[in-house]
Amino acid sequence: MPPLQQTAFSYDDLIACAKGELFGPGNPQLPMPPMLLRVLRVFRILRILRLLKGAKQLRDLIVTMILSFPSLINVGSILALIIFIYSVLGVSLFTFL
Repeated sequence: MPPLQQTAFSYDDLIACAKGELFGPGNPQLPMPPMLLRVLRVFRILRILRLLKGAKQLRDLIVTMILSFPSLINVGSILALIIFIYSVLGVSLFTFL
């Protein structure tokens, strides 16, 4: 018997395929309001956050990336400044060639 999580993902795939058949271009009328489908889609996205609770290493990696983002912005701005300086220097040196 497969583990419960693998079975849940298999059922999700089955439901997604059935939803595509029910709400596809061949059937223009929806049996439920579209707002409910949006809410269900948000719940599906929030399921990823549930995976982060159990995976400590993945959570640590994401937190590290979030904390290092401000310093990456500083490094990116210094690189952009250097590229700008070299482009101005190149245009002024090679204008009359």
